[in-house]
Amino acid sequence: MPKKHENPTQRANGWWYYRRRIPKHLQGVWRDHGGRQTEHILALKTKDEAEAKRRSKFEDRLFEDKLNLKEEELAASESLDETRIRNFQYFEHRLREAGLHHSQVPSIDSPPEVIRQFLRDRQAFAYGSWIQIDGEHGQFEGGLYDEVHELAMEYDHSGDPATKQKLDDAVYKLNITLGKTKDVGIQISVPTIGVAKEEYLQYIANKAKSTDAKKDESRRVERIVGHLAFVLGNGDPKAGLQRSIASIRSGDVKQFLARLAIRENGSDIPKSPSAVGRELQTMNSIWNMAYEERKEDWPTDVKTESPFAKKRSKLNKEHDDKKKAGLVPDKDRRPFSPHELEIFMFEHLPRMNEEAQLIALIGNHTGCRIGDAAGLKMNDLYLHPNNEHPIPFIFFRDNTIRQLTKDGVQRRVPLFGDVLDRLIEYHDKRISALRADDSDILNAALFPRYGRGQKGSDAVSNLINQKHIHHLRDGDLKLTFHSFRHTLQHKYLAAGQNTQFAGYISGWKLTGLVGKQSEYVKHGIPPEALIDGLKKAHAAKSWGDADMDAALQSRIDQMQGQ
Repeated sequence: MPKKHENPTQRANGWWYYRRRIPKHLQGVWRDHGGRQTEHILALKTKDEAEAKRRSKFEDRLFEDKLNLKEEELAASESLDETRIRNFQYFEHRLREAGLHHSQVPSIDSPPEVIRQFLRDRQAFAYGSWIQIDGEHGQFEGGLYDEVHELAMEYDHSGDPATKQKLDDAVYKLNITLGKTKDVGIQISVPTIGVAKEEYLQYIANKAKSTDAKKDESRRVERIVGHLAFVLGNGDPKAGLQRSIASIRSGDVKQFLARLAIRENGSDIPKSPSAVGRELQTMNSIWNMAYEERKEDWPTDVKTESPFAKKRSKLNKEHDDKKKAGLVPDKDRRPFSPHELEIFMFEHLPRMNEEAQLIALIGNHTGCRIGDAAGLKMNDLYLHPNNEHPIPFIFFRDNTIRQLTKDGVQRRVPLFGDVLDRLIEYHDKRISALRADDSDILNAALFPRYGRGQKGSDAVSNLINQKHIHHLRDGDLKLTFHSFRHTLQHKYLAAGQNTQFAGYISGWKLTGLVGKQSEYVKHGIPPEALIDGLKKAHAAKSWGDADMDAALQSRIDQMQGQ
């Protein structure tokens, strides 16, 4: 039973109220007022302490009755037994017919005799009414106990299977009334799909992310779980949400994968296996979180491994095989060639708005992801040297606009050259504009047009990738803003510099760098140690496979000229 709040409780204004916590596993079916509830709170409508205590005792009895009913509602839905579900629905119908359902309880401020009569009627529903036989003797007649007793005697006499079914149904109804429901059906410690989803949405709501980012992630979860509920409910998502997470079978997962592969825009072209794998991983996280919340009470006869586990690696392998066969486009990012980068910087960059230009320059200089650059704040730039910070730098860290993408490394990257000059000029103008508006300078977005979380990142990504880089790649999907990251890595290799420093600067979590990067997160690498290698990397004139091709072409030209 849930832990009781101290009842009754008096508010500061003198009115008393009643409060009970709803057990976590029942919150998915406790929806009397529309949405999911975590607590049952009732105004006792009195300022008199004695009256509040009397009403609180009445509410205690009603709450326990409702608790028993909700336990069985959950157990019936999780059992997937149509007979049991119909029996429960019929039982609720009988309660309503008798005016004894918890939704028909008299108002808490009803006259005491009305409340006592309701409680007597509830008692009589199970035990029957007391019938006086003579001055000294009497018996209970009617009620579920009496019904069970009569059916038991009839079955003992006849052995009729139909009578046995009636007896089982009557015993079932009596058990619900008495709160004896935990010995049947799937154990209550295993949540439904709907409950697991709600818990995961609450986990998202508690994240230290921007409101827009949390909304986007929540919508994604709703969509993915909606697909699973559709499959589990055989086309009825509401029924699917009532399925226990322990009831998901391999056949359900196969159908779920097929549904995830369907594009939302109605295209006949299915999503790639890797895209399906990413969405499947979300469902795997939801399942695992539900288990972790309850693992100490998890039933021993229920599996503890998610049915979605170990599926993503198979989908990635399938994606790689299709990529090799040319059945899906190869989008593995590649670096800019020196020639492509030169064209981008001198022909395309000047045609962008100032904020997009600076985001592109930061991406080229630091190898950061586009969201990390777009979501910078004013206080993330240290542009003027002083005793404490002798080298200008840009500070990539979590803030209220966005978190570093993909759990990137918090890092300080030294600034120099054209990107530093442009940022100083822009930063000064931005300070003047914020002062004119009497705004909080330090916590303001560095790029107001794009510093809007995921929506802002998407907007600048579309501008740079679709309107500019698209014209460079000639159908090659491997060249995007993300290519700045690969370009910096290749420049470090070409300059013979420490590529672990390149990984740190970019916030790139490579397998071989995990150990060192765990230290970087704690202590960081000072810009003084990074600036020499970064300058040499950006001084490189040739790098990567594209330059090997150029060298080969040069050799061919030489041979032809001899």
